[in-house]
Amino acid sequence: DSSGGELVIVDSAFNKNEGLFSANHKSNGGTINVQDADLFTIDGSYFKDSHAYGHGGAIYSNVILSIDRSNFEGNDAVGKGGMLYLNGNHNFLNVTNSRFYNNGATNDGGVFCIDDTVDTIQLKDCNFTYNLASGYDVVTSGGVIFNNGGGTIYAINSNFTENRAIFTGVFIFSEVVYDFRGG
Repeated sequence: DSSGGELVIVDSAFNKNEGLFSANHKSNGGTINVQDADLFTIDGSYFKDSHAYGHGGAIYSNVILSIDRSNFEGNDAVGKGGMLYLNGNHNFLNVTNSRFYNNGATNDGGVFCIDDTVDTIQLKDCNFTYNLASGYDVVTSGGVIFNNGGGTIYAINSNFTENRAIFTGVFIFSEVVYDFRGG
């Protein structure tokens, strides 16, 4: 049983944050690194120009995550997940009414990199524009999403415009069911 509590961020702005190095390791999560909580919620918030030398340009998390009415712009990671790196077994990642603009990762997932099991990923009423997975080796994938964790992805009434991956696909799924509706 986890007794980590809940982290809630509401109507907040994070601008030009940078995760550098800690104990000779690349830092994960340019703005936020959340571990050992039961639930992490972001509502009505703005993350701009965050940078991580590891994974998760704005956010690195191993907990269940819900994002609503938020904007993520210009976040980047030297590793994976330009905006978010999600690692750990989860029931869901729920993202609604949010905007992702000009985020990037040197490796997988210009916006999201999911490197472990997530049963359901729902992207509803979201806009993804000019996001990029920019690495220069054959393993760089997913201009918007790199999902190595299986599960089902629902993209409902969401728009994806001019997102790119240098080598393979804007969406990369491994052992996953996907359903794109509306938009």
